Amino acid sequence: MRPAWLCVLLWLACSGMSLAACLRDYHVPYITLGYASYTDEQGQPAGYFIDLYRELSHRTGCRFVIEPMPAQRLRATMVVNRIPLFGPAAAPATSEARAQRRFVPLTREPMELVVRKDLAVRNVADAMGRPGLVFGTIRGASYGEWVEQNLPRLPAAQREESVDAETVYRKLVAGRIGATFGNAYVYRWHLDRMQEPDSVSVLPLPERHRTLVGMVFNHDGMAPEDLERLVRAVVAIRDDGSFRRMVARYLGDDLARDRLYQGSASHP
Repeated sequence: MRPAWLCVLLWLACSGMSLAACLRDYHVPYITLGYASYTDEQGQPAGYFIDLYRELSHRTGCRFVIEPMPAQRLRATMVVNRIPLFGPAAAPATSEARAQRRFVPLTREPMELVVRKDLAVRNVADAMGRPGLVFGTIRGASYGEWVEQNLPRLPAAQREESVDAETVYRKLVAGRIGATFGNAYVYRWHLDRMQEPDSVSVLPLPERHRTLVGMVFNHDGMAPEDLERLVRAVVAIRDDGSFRRMVARYLGDDLARDRLYQGSASHP
């Protein structure tokens, strides 16, 4: 049996597509990242970024081999620029990274406080001021400027690190921690899988901190013609509302519309 993640490549080969293909096929890694990308019960890649890759193939004729990759390996591979394209990803943070990669923003993701509903927390200030309320985080994860400035001010006994998001949300559901921080596509996926979607309250952080999330294309890993074709297609999928509809299939239309990137002179 062929690996399940070859499904996109095989689907395109059988589709009778008449579009000219890219100059090469591209291997696209994905990690388990909530409703953005995951492996479903049939062992197939799923999520709205997987849907995006399929739509990219349909519109451009380019072929992708979509394959799972452990998160630690993906981070190490991205550092040495061996991945031609990847999403979801944050905008490159340094001038060197921006020179090597092309970034297309798709959403503005707010970091939110996810807290057990039975604690009756009124707002973020209430949560941060409660002695004994334990906040869970993922070791090595970035939660944005507000969390990184304020969480270390709490006593060590109120901060607990875990190795991954699944462990954090299992602890939250079990009552071993009282709160965590997250994006909707991550916390909704974990809580839905645990059949506990109504066990938490979601509260906005002060100033509603948001991070640009989108697709990254590596100049060194792609033919220039392929890169330009794919960038144009991603922008079109975003701007004609197709990507919002992909997100809405998993998160609902309200969350999809709230997060949609509206455009900026500094990004395509």
